[in-house]
Amino acid sequence: MLVVQLGPRFTADLASGRTAPVQVLIDGRNSNSAQVALNDVNQIVN
Repeated sequence: MLVVQLGPRFTADLASGRTAPVQVLIDGRNSNSAQVALNDVNQIVN
């Protein structure tokens, strides 16, 4: 399971050229799946 939480001003911050906070919560009970999910999120966010 993966949850991505965006701040309330996410779009406005990005549109203004500011950084926008993102929180990612990953269920690590299955470490292989969690690592794959984390890598996917890192590719999207970075």
